[in-house]
Amino acid sequence: MRLLSAIPISLLLLFGVAVLAAVCYVAGLRRTGIILGSTLLACITYLAVGIAIPRFVHVGHFFSVPFGGYHVTDSRILLSLLFWLVLYVLAFNLVLARRRQKKTRGASHQ
Repeated sequence: MRLLSAIPISLLLLFGVAVLAAVCYVAGLRRTGIILGSTLLACITYLAVGIAIPRFVHVGHFFSVPFGGYHVTDSRILLSLLFWLVLYVLAFNLVLARRRQKKTRGASHQ
Protein backbone atom coordinates (compact mmCIF):
# COMPACT_ATOMS: atom_id res chain seq x y z
CA MET A 1 0.00 0.00 0.00
CA ARG A 2 2.99 2.31 0.43
CA LEU A 3 3.51 2.31 -3.34
CA LEU A 4 0.03 3.69 -4.00
CA SER A 5 0.45 6.39 -1.37
CA ALA A 6 3.58 7.64 -3.15
CA ILE A 7 1.76 8.09 -6.46
CA PRO A 8 -0.23 11.31 -6.86
CA ILE A 9 -3.99 10.78 -7.11
CA SER A 10 -4.09 12.61 -10.46
CA LEU A 11 -1.76 10.02 -12.02
CA LEU A 12 -3.89 7.21 -10.64
CA LEU A 13 -6.99 8.83 -12.13
CA LEU A 14 -5.31 9.26 -15.52
CA PHE A 15 -4.20 5.64 -15.45
CA GLY A 16 -7.72 4.56 -14.50
CA VAL A 17 -9.26 6.50 -17.38
CA ALA A 18 -6.71 5.00 -19.79
CA VAL A 19 -7.51 1.47 -18.62
CA LEU A 20 -11.26 2.14 -18.78
CA ALA A 21 -10.92 3.54 -22.32
CA ALA A 22 -8.97 0.47 -23.44
CA VAL A 23 -11.46 -1.93 -21.84
CA CYS A 24 -14.40 -0.12 -23.43
CA TYR A 25 -12.73 -0.14 -26.84
CA VAL A 26 -11.84 -3.84 -26.68
CA ALA A 27 -15.27 -4.78 -25.30
CA GLY A 28 -16.97 -3.29 -28.34
CA LEU A 29 -17.96 0.07 -26.86
CA ARG A 30 -15.79 1.79 -29.43
CA ARG A 31 -17.33 5.27 -29.22
CA THR A 32 -17.08 5.29 -25.42
CA GLY A 33 -13.48 4.13 -25.62
CA ILE A 34 -12.64 6.78 -28.19
CA ILE A 35 -14.25 9.55 -26.13
CA LEU A 36 -12.54 8.46 -22.90
CA GLY A 37 -9.18 8.09 -24.64
CA SER A 38 -9.60 11.43 -26.37
CA THR A 39 -10.51 13.11 -23.07
CA LEU A 40 -7.37 11.72 -21.48
CA LEU A 41 -5.17 12.84 -24.38
CA ALA A 42 -6.86 16.26 -24.50
CA CYS A 43 -6.08 16.91 -20.83
CA ILE A 44 -2.50 15.74 -21.18
CA THR A 45 -1.96 17.78 -24.36
CA TYR A 46 -3.51 20.91 -22.84
CA LEU A 47 -1.26 20.71 -19.80
CA ALA A 48 1.89 19.72 -21.72
CA VAL A 49 1.54 22.45 -24.33
CA GLY A 50 0.49 25.00 -21.70
CA ILE A 51 3.67 24.29 -19.76
CA ALA A 52 6.03 23.77 -22.72
CA ILE A 53 5.34 27.06 -24.50
CA PRO A 54 6.21 29.32 -21.55
CA ARG A 55 9.34 27.28 -20.85
CA PHE A 56 10.36 27.60 -24.50
CA VAL A 57 9.91 31.39 -24.54
CA HIS A 58 11.28 31.76 -20.99
CA VAL A 59 8.11 33.08 -19.37
CA GLY A 60 7.09 31.86 -15.92
CA HIS A 61 3.35 31.63 -16.52
CA PHE A 62 0.99 28.92 -17.79
CA PHE A 63 -0.47 29.44 -21.28
CA SER A 64 -3.96 28.29 -22.23
CA VAL A 65 -3.56 26.85 -25.74
CA PRO A 66 -5.18 27.45 -28.24
CA PHE A 67 -7.61 29.85 -26.54
CA GLY A 68 -6.71 32.26 -23.79
CA GLY A 69 -2.96 32.52 -24.03
CA TYR A 70 -1.51 34.33 -21.05
CA HIS A 71 -4.95 35.21 -19.61
CA VAL A 72 -6.40 31.96 -18.24
CA THR A 73 -10.08 31.91 -17.28
CA ASP A 74 -12.52 29.05 -16.77
CA SER A 75 -14.28 29.62 -20.08
CA ARG A 76 -11.01 29.70 -22.01
CA ILE A 77 -9.83 26.53 -20.28
CA LEU A 78 -13.06 24.75 -21.24
CA LEU A 79 -12.87 26.01 -24.83
CA SER A 80 -9.26 24.88 -25.12
CA LEU A 81 -10.02 21.45 -23.67
CA LEU A 82 -13.02 21.13 -25.99
CA PHE A 83 -10.79 22.03 -28.94
CA TRP A 84 -8.26 19.32 -28.05
CA LEU A 85 -11.04 16.81 -27.37
CA VAL A 86 -12.71 17.38 -30.75
CA LEU A 87 -9.33 17.23 -32.48
CA TYR A 88 -8.51 13.83 -30.94
CA VAL A 89 -12.00 12.39 -31.52
CA LEU A 90 -11.80 13.37 -35.20
CA ALA A 91 -8.28 11.96 -35.51
CA PHE A 92 -9.25 8.65 -33.89
CA ASN A 93 -12.35 8.34 -36.06
CA LEU A 94 -10.36 9.12 -39.21
CA VAL A 95 -7.69 6.53 -38.41
CA LEU A 96 -10.20 3.87 -37.41
CA ALA A 97 -12.36 4.52 -40.49
CA ARG A 98 -9.33 3.96 -42.71
CA ARG A 99 -8.50 0.76 -40.82
CA ARG A 100 -12.05 -0.50 -41.32
CA GLN A 101 -11.89 0.32 -45.04
CA LYS A 102 -8.64 -1.61 -45.42
CA LYS A 103 -10.13 -4.60 -43.58
CA THR A 104 -13.26 -4.63 -45.75
CA ARG A 105 -11.19 -4.26 -48.95
CA GLY A 106 -8.89 -7.08 -47.85
CA ALA A 107 -11.84 -9.34 -47.05
CA SER A 108 -13.59 -8.64 -50.37
CA HIS A 109 -10.45 -9.45 -52.43
CA GLN A 110 -9.97 -12.88 -50.85
